Amino acid sequence: MPRVSIPAFCLMVVTTLAGSRSRDPQAVETRPDAPFTAVVSASGARLFFPLEDRREWIWYLSTTPDNEREYEWSGEVENGGTRYQFGFFLFKPQGTTTARGDFSALIRAGQTSVAIAVGTAPHGRMIVLQNGRVSMARGNNLLVVSITDPETLQTLFSGRPPLVTLKVQVPGAAEVTRPVTISYARPNAK
Repeated sequence: MPRVSIPAFCLMVVTTLAGSRSRDPQAVETRPDAPFTAVVSASGARLFFPLEDRREWIWYLSTTPDNEREYEWSGEVENGGTRYQFGFFLFKPQGTTTARGDFSALIRAGQTSVAIAVGTAPHGRMIVLQNGRVSMARGNNLLVVSITDPETLQTLFSGRPPLVTLKVQVPGAAEVTRPVTISYARPNAK
């Protein structure tokens, strides 16, 4: 899956995190008052997660079993009776050794994806949608997961689901799962 250019996207995130308004009349203010915020407008969706400020990140730990998830910043929504999960995921491939680097290196080691739930728990599974598009950027102690692709935005938010469940998993910390009310932009009155 092609990745969005991070430098160009970072400029957009810096602008929104600084609190300036987009020129898009459908846009919504996207500066979060706190981490764990979800904002959806006609031009995109943004999930805001707290992000620890580290100089070095470590992944593919020897204590992580092969093929297990180590890192995750994701959202899960139900739209039109179908459950979707989207965001960043890093799984430890079999036979890998411990890796270290900055946050950009960690992101390059993982994947961004959109997946659809098939089946029901405990036997259900997630299937990655090949045409799903997700991008990420780092702000000041925030990670922003964004959907700007119109098809992906329609798939996930066309029915205006009221909640998204945000999930954070980082090695050495307890998994955080938090339901968040989605803030939708109001269409302009004419």
